[in-house]
Amino acid sequence: MHTEKREDPIADMGYETRDVNYKALNMAAVGFFAFTIVSAIIGWIFFRVMRPLPTKQDMSIRASNLPNDPFPRLQTNTTARVDLMELRQREDSILSTSGKNQDGTLHIPIDSAINLVVSRGIKPTGKSVAAISKGNTTDEKKMPEPGAPIMKKSATATPAKTAPKKQ
Repeated sequence: MHTEKREDPIADMGYETRDVNYKALNMAAVGFFAFTIVSAIIGWIFFRVMRPLPTKQDMSIRASNLPNDPFPRLQTNTTARVDLMELRQREDSILSTSGKNQDGTLHIPIDSAINLVVSRGIKPTGKSVAAISKGNTTDEKKMPEPGAPIMKKSATATPAKTAPKKQ
């Protein structure tokens, strides 16, 4: 029998002989999942507390938006095109004719409105608004001729003034 103590042949080849610390690994996994669950609960509580309470008007709007049919018909591509055509025809008829709107206001054709503004003019409001920026304030008479150098270097340079040093 073999009685002498020999080293592990895997250690001789340079492999790691220590095993994983399962206790520390399990504690890290438990801590991670506990943190995740606690964060989710805190987030849920936060959103429940911070949400606005629905009013009676909100509830009536929600109830009126529910479809009556549990299996509503979906709009096909053909019906969508027809609906858009009808909408555009209705809008064009409103924009090109005179009449009374549902809210009691009157409407006139766009061309008539443009002609009215042109004939009457736009009345000044009497309020003058200062410009946000001064714009281009460059004096055109002082501009150099095209092709002339932009800046002329002076022969005598003036030294910059420095502040006296305090002792």
